[in-house]
Amino acid sequence: MKYKSVSNYTVWVYVSKFLFLLIIPFIKSLILKPTGIKEFFSTMGSSILAILVIIIVSFIEYKSIKYKMDNDFLIIKKGFIIKKKLIIPVKNINAAINRRTVLLNLFKSEKISICINSKGTKRKSLVDLIIKRNDTYNSFKIDEKVESFKISPVKILLMSMSWSNPVVSLLIAVPFINKMASIMGEGTTKVLYSTMGSMLSFITIGIPPLIASVSYIMLGAFFITIVIHFLKFVNFKTQIASEHVLTKSGLISTNTKIIKKNQISAIVIKQNLIMLILKLYSMYVQVLGVSQGKGEYNLLFAASKKEEMNKMIKAIYNSDDSNNKFCIKPHKNRAFNFLKAPLCSLIILFSVIIAFFGDKWYEKLIMLTLSFILILILWWISVRYFAYKYSGLMFSEELLYLNGFKRLSLYKAIIPICNIRSISIMRNPFFKWSRLCTVSVTPFSGEKYKFKCKYLDYNEIGFLKEILNK
Repeated sequence: MKYKSVSNYTVWVYVSKFLFLLIIPFIKSLILKPTGIKEFFSTMGSSILAILVIIIVSFIEYKSIKYKMDNDFLIIKKGFIIKKKLIIPVKNINAAINRRTVLLNLFKSEKISICINSKGTKRKSLVDLIIKRNDTYNSFKIDEKVESFKISPVKILLMSMSWSNPVVSLLIAVPFINKMASIMGEGTTKVLYSTMGSMLSFITIGIPPLIASVSYIMLGAFFITIVIHFLKFVNFKTQIASEHVLTKSGLISTNTKIIKKNQISAIVIKQNLIMLILKLYSMYVQVLGVSQGKGEYNLLFAASKKEEMNKMIKAIYNSDDSNNKFCIKPHKNRAFNFLKAPLCSLIILFSVIIAFFGDKWYEKLIMLTLSFILILILWWISVRYFAYKYSGLMFSEELLYLNGFKRLSLYKAIIPICNIRSISIMRNPFFKWSRLCTVSVTPFSGEKYKFKCKYLDYNEIGFLKEILNK
């Protein structure tokens, strides 16, 4: 198989890294103000020469990049003076991410990211190539029968709203800031009138609108975020084959990700409180060499109902919740352990409210701020209640299920037992006295991404040794 050239869009990628240098001739032109062509070239000649050198070097670098791929190896050659050759066994490629942005579409190109890693190591490697569209990377070509899952635009819109928290801005932030503007305007007016006289009343006219405008800027930002999320994840589709998982999304810019099923270290299902009310789930995968954060690169399914979620888990792992052999959950009398932090905050808040209750403008402002904090604490209590209700550990013949929480969201991690690197049991002095513990499970995707289940009975977790001995 012959070597292929990359897309000429690569030149722009290299040049764009040095665009900040254009500020130098711009500053020179402002300071020296050349009037003629001769003065212009004498003033800015060195800067223009540097830019031309960068373009020429970028073009030479682009021409030096060649690649080829067969069933066994991906080979990449680059370098004009110092030549390098990268040889990657195809069997070590865990995933491929294909991106098509507006600029890439203009150049009839696409960006391919090759994700590589070795099981059990922390080192990650990511190889990026910008290739011509008709040379699409196809080492993971799926030609066997697949099971497809699609998301309706309505679900994508609901997911975008829940991720952007516009409900919080509409029902809490906007009224709060508007009311704060009214109180501050009234209070400032009284202070100015009592000290400087009515001649300064015009100063206070702009205070409420100025502060209130912050709320509308915030509201506009939330709606922009919703639109961005919607355009990014609309047309979301997941296909599951016998050896690979393919996801595709996007309207203007598209992202296509192909992952080897045997490289999936864990499936993580996440919900915030709004998604819990809407009965929607976002599913993520943890794969060696792929970004593990909350983003499109490891998103398996953007918004699914419980039935769709169970079908996808069964399609990937050939197992579901009905095969669970054993389950441990926090005891019913452990609800206080989940709720004690927000409840203590609530008691302190009520004490402060009683202390600052009054009719003065600054007391009204403090009360308004405390009422906003009260809503957040009630939100926190709700999340902790559902965390108490759903937390627990379960396992089947091949999978470990861990239900836990982190900050203001709930998650469920599904980890193949063969992909568990370690299980740790943590107990502080209070936990020893109350027979509690926190169980942390670390998959092979990295020590940083461990899953925790809190407030379990220490005397009931002896079965975890049996899991590691399998």
